[in-house]
Amino acid sequence: MSKKSIFLFLCVNILFACPISADEYHNQQVLVGEKAAGLGGTFVAIGDGAEACYYNPAGLTQLKIAYLSVSSQIIEYKEIKGKFVDRDTKLTSMSFVPSFWGFAKDVGGYKFGFSIVVPEFDASEMHEHYNDIQYISLPFNAIRIDQTNNDQTYLIGPSIAKKINPNLSFGATLYLRYSNISERNTQYFNLDTSGAKFIMEDNLEKSGKALGGMGIFGLLYKPGNEIKLGLSLKLNTSSANTIDIMNRNYKFGSGLSPSLNGFNNAYSENQVKYNSIVPPVIVLGSSWQASKKINFAADISYQPETDYNTKTYGLDTATLTTYEEKTDRIELKNVFNINFGTEYMLDNNIPFRFGFFTDKSTAPKVSGSKLDNNGDLARQPIHVDNYGVTVSSGILSQNSTMVFGIKYGWGNGRVTNLGADGAYHIEKIKTLNYAFNLSGSYNF
Repeated sequence: MSKKSIFLFLCVNILFACPISADEYHNQQVLVGEKAAGLGGTFVAIGDGAEACYYNPAGLTQLKIAYLSVSSQIIEYKEIKGKFVDRDTKLTSMSFVPSFWGFAKDVGGYKFGFSIVVPEFDASEMHEHYNDIQYISLPFNAIRIDQTNNDQTYLIGPSIAKKINPNLSFGATLYLRYSNISERNTQYFNLDTSGAKFIMEDNLEKSGKALGGMGIFGLLYKPGNEIKLGLSLKLNTSSANTIDIMNRNYKFGSGLSPSLNGFNNAYSENQVKYNSIVPPVIVLGSSWQASKKINFAADISYQPETDYNTKTYGLDTATLTTYEEKTDRIELKNVFNINFGTEYMLDNNIPFRFGFFTDKSTAPKVSGSKLDNNGDLARQPIHVDNYGVTVSSGILSQNSTMVFGIKYGWGNGRVTNLGADGAYHIEKIKTLNYAFNLSGSYNF
């Protein structure tokens, strides 16, 4: 076993990050609200519930009396399938997401609201153990990868809306944006062959928070009794991130060169601070009341491109014994998404809702022309375009509602995965997502 092969393995492992981890490149991770969740997230031109605080605060002017709404994804399952060293690998998530709580009330001709929203939630895990695997021309007895993520984003804040004239309304929401970040990643490698032995375990733990603000402004226009048009603008959000990072690396070698033999332990605790950016999103919506029983609605959204730097700590490839601060560049590309929904009233108390939505990735497309400094294919962010359908139904009474819904989503894309030769290769990747929603509201 050559020193060159072991050193190559170490360097590749240091640069390795799970290719199918959760990402910040999608906008519609959680469909919020009672009616909106059943309509595929279509709500900008409907806006007749407390979830208008999030989708289009101008819609609050349509509420005649005080309104309280609560919704939750009682079960959500996510799955991302990919490959590592030519072996199948899978990241899964099973979680409970209390996605929305909102209240609205008329005060002196203005509509005031307050809401708590969970638009992003990730509780994913991956536990992959490989035996007798060939990696960089080295026969490994075992490779283990264990990864857990537990990240949530909360929006908390007030809303206000006012009718400018009988046909036009304006509204605004100011949210405090708080994110809780937690990640644990352990990699274990065991090589024992031809009188030589090498064992390495690398541990990474991240915990922290991000704090920022978000403003949402909306307009709702009713040119007639059957048609409504809505416009919503979510302003650019900058969040201050404070992340505590713990790195620990153990290495043991025997029967190798003097520099690789023996036991080595590297440990580091550090804190990094940086600003992350959520780009602005503008949404144009329309709603058509085709009859007393049928309503059709559609939203189209646009997000412009942006970029920012994140910071972390990783093993210094020059010494392999100390850790150094590293900077990653996050690039978010411009993207269009659509939401479509229709509601059919089986009678005055039973609605049936159906929706479709797209959740296109803002990550740059994976390209074979992007090379690293050595002229090899560079590691690139996962790029997956997601799609989904929703259905819901329930009971509506004069003062309350209870609605149950289902969301099913799927996605296809590409990612750069490590092959058995230690180089990155472009592979296809698939995602699966389904959730069961339960919502209720009370008017008083």
